[in-house]
Amino acid sequence: MTAPHSTTKNILINTLLLVISCTLILLILEGSIMIFYPTPSGALQHMMTADEKLCFKWTPNFKGTINAKEYTTELTINEEGFRDETYKNVSGEKIVFSIGDSMTAAQQVPADKTFSKILQQKLGENYFVMNLGVPGYNPSQYYALLKRMLQKYKPNIILLNFFTGNDFITTKKDFRKN
Repeated sequence: MTAPHSTTKNILINTLLLVISCTLILLILEGSIMIFYPTPSGALQHMMTADEKLCFKWTPNFKGTINAKEYTTELTINEEGFRDETYKNVSGEKIVFSIGDSMTAAQQVPADKTFSKILQQKLGENYFVMNLGVPGYNPSQYYALLKRMLQKYKPNIILLNFFTGNDFITTKKDFRKN
């Protein structure tokens, strides 16, 4: 017959071993996740901010470096909250809105290599192409953004850039408040 004191002692030792084992397993899992699925660099952690009507947007006046496996890019967001140069000096030019998601924003390439800037170069100095692309946006957000920017800039041309890989296949609940 086992004494009650040693049974209690065995239960405490086994419980302590269980807690230590579970803690070690969780630490190993956490370490593995950090190695195989690293968190974004400092730039990515603060490049987006909340927005009441759009859900989120680029953080205005943000500057940082994106260090991804496939590319490294210097990211500069203007005062309006877009990956573009300032929009203050656009009087007298024909304005083109280029609205879309990450394909339009093109954060994988330098700002002067985005298709919005290449289009501006092709159109000439009488045009100003505004890159209004934001990674993760969907057609509902394109519409809300367009409504916001139309009054301020009154564009001559609007390019809606849809990515069929996720804009129409993935069904997303409308983010706007009713």
